[in-house]
Amino acid sequence: SVGSSGSITAHSASVRSNGAILGLPFGEPTTPRPNRATRYGFMTQSGRYQNLQQATARLSVVVPAAMAAILVLLVVMFCDLRLAGLIFLDVPIAATGGIVALPLRGMLFSISAAIGFITTFGIAILNGVVLTNTIREIEAKGDDPRETATRAAEIRLRPVMMTALVATPGFLPVAISTSAGAEAQRPLAAVVIGGLITSTLLTLIVLPTIYPFVAGLHVSFGRNGSASQPGARGGKAQRREDVDA
Repeated sequence: SVGSSGSITAHSASVRSNGAILGLPFGEPTTPRPNRATRYGFMTQSGRYQNLQQATARLSVVVPAAMAAILVLLVVMFCDLRLAGLIFLDVPIAATGGIVALPLRGMLFSISAAIGFITTFGIAILNGVVLTNTIREIEAKGDDPRETATRAAEIRLRPVMMTALVATPGFLPVAISTSAGAEAQRPLAAVVIGGLITSTLLTLIVLPTIYPFVAGLHVSFGRNGSASQPGARGGKAQRREDVDA
């Protein structure tokens, strides 16, 4: 078709592929292609693919910023760098399940899949917070770090499993649906289901296993903003024994 904008004449051509472009392969450049100069002017691309590229480029900035904000909130919440880092391990664990689920289902990365990743990250961090709170409660009684982590995993096994068992059946109909318009929602469901499987199983295995190794890293921030270094608690206990003596 031919149109005009002021003194500029514009020619537009519509092209439709055999299948709708609903995603990008992992590693595909997300920067929109620039206008290309031709003999009679310039040529630009538009449509769903261009919108997908632009949205993916924005998400590549927004998602890391959101993850950094979550990490800061975890540090402020627990006043402890080691616990915040331990909880944040759930993010790559959940991402692994989503990344594996997409190719297994023959799907590409899309905006719908990105929303699924964000949803999975939130659920994974919630599970980590639940488990870590229990670890802190048991640790306050003076138990051994390994026993503390094991007992916390046993106590929180049911809540963490219930979260996955409730969410997964809810997304399963979307993941296997073949109705009109379902192709845009299937990546979201696939990412959430895959992420929940890995985060649920590995949260109850990886976090309790790693906790004893990081239990000695007492790098925390108190309410007065000062940082306590390793051995600080031991020094306080030694001073109490000297006073009692």
